[in-house]
Amino acid sequence: MTFGRRHALGLAVAAGLLQVGQGPAAEETGSFALTTSLTSQYATIPHVDGTIFGGISEGTSTIVESSGGPFVKGRSMRTSCIVSGKSSATNTGLDGACTSASPAGDMLFSIAKRHVDGAAEEGGAGQLTLAGGAGSYEGITGSCSYDIDYLTETLYVTWAECIWQR
Repeated sequence: MTFGRRHALGLAVAAGLLQVGQGPAAEETGSFALTTSLTSQYATIPHVDGTIFGGISEGTSTIVESSGGPFVKGRSMRTSCIVSGKSSATNTGLDGACTSASPAGDMLFSIAKRHVDGAAEEGGAGQLTLAGGAGSYEGITGSCSYDIDYLTETLYVTWAECIWQR
């Protein structure tokens, strides 16, 4: 093989390797655990078959475990949620939209859902959906299972275990 052909073959192989490396980026995935402490201020009204309530919950969230990625172990964020729901004599359903913001301005958006037998203040399990964000959380989706413990009627703590992808 002449020098020219070897050189051309080498360039073709190198170009092929570069094209292989330019395929779609691998999806990022991971897991993390989060603890959140919130205080709530809700208004209630009596309604058909129960009570309707709504209001705001505010506090802090801290990442306590992480496989890596944008969820840094030890990072704390300010969390604000708008929550609404309905309580009857036998069960309670709650829905909330939350924004957690880091001091750097990164924001994580989530949607909380919990349906329990009995009153909301009895605690219990729920589901959190990760719904995107801004900054380092842009494009993040995923889900978390969480448990909630009420310390008082307006102060509660949650523990969430999450999986995420981007």
